[in-house]
Amino acid sequence: MTRRLVVVAICLTLAGVVPAFASGVSVSSQTLDVYRTCVLTGVSSASTAVADTFVNQQSPTTNSGAATTMNVQSRTSQNRRVYISFDLTLCSPVIPAAASVASAELDLFITALPAVCRTVDTFRLTSTWAEGTVTWNNQPVGTTTNNPPTGQRSSFTTIGAAPCTYSTNTSYARWTVTGDVAAWVAGSATNYGWMLRDDAEDSATTRTITFATSEANNADRGPRLEITYRP
Repeated sequence: MTRRLVVVAICLTLAGVVPAFASGVSVSSQTLDVYRTCVLTGVSSASTAVADTFVNQQSPTTNSGAATTMNVQSRTSQNRRVYISFDLTLCSPVIPAAASVASAELDLFITALPAVCRTVDTFRLTSTWAEGTVTWNNQPVGTTTNNPPTGQRSSFTTIGAAPCTYSTNTSYARWTVTGDVAAWVAGSATNYGWMLRDDAEDSATTRTITFATSEANNADRGPRLEITYRP
């Protein structure tokens, strides 16, 4: 699957500078902290910078890598999970291994909401997968529902009807994934991306959340990873 990555690298914050407002004011020290931000947004094109898809328990051998939307769904024997990864080496400048990651946010654009509030978890993956071949049956985390367990999630948010954190359609939902990205940058873990699932799979009633994929070819709706770091 081919993609293009929109990369924005911005030098953002000058923090901790202590000015002397009048003569005679003594300033013992000054600290200059320079932060940079890399924003990676996936749209269709000619690179392999972003991989995003979903797997469907109801169609366990079907690959959905070419789909323009992807689902997190809870329903008995019909659960769906999202798989997504970003190539951090596409940041410009490349984030050095010694950098301190201040924050990392994963944003997915919601195109359809469930009628009730649902919790969606992210899990850092520890083995490889491919957008064009991953299915429910061969997914890295296995086919057992509600696995990995909630206790292993790296982040979560709530999406759906109020009082969910995100209850508006055609808007971005956000997960804070700072720890995962910091580990990838430092080299203490390998970047295989994330799996997202409903925190309580196998609902008796279908509960579906739909997101735009990079195949939708819309930079305003593409999956996005925003990393702020100090070099």
